[in-house]
Amino acid sequence: GNFAALSRRMDGLDKRMDGLDKRMDDLQHYLYLVLVLLGIIVALPSVQKMLQWREERQESRKSSITLEDVERLIDARMAGKAQA
Repeated sequence: GNFAALSRRMDGLDKRMDGLDKRMDDLQHYLYLVLVLLGIIVALPSVQKMLQWREERQESRKSSITLEDVERLIDARMAGKAQA
């Protein structure tokens, strides 16, 4: 009798501990999720600045004057002076 009652109490305690372990695991997962989301929020402005810098760099490359452009301008200027 005494052993059976103690065994039932131990079984109940085991179930409660399993429930507590599951809740702790869930809490740990939620904490990791919150930390990842905070990391993304903190890193987002830096990523945005990097992308903006890259886009500006590409734009500056497109708008730069090449040696061929300068030669064409000189040739056009010289041809215009030769006609006048």
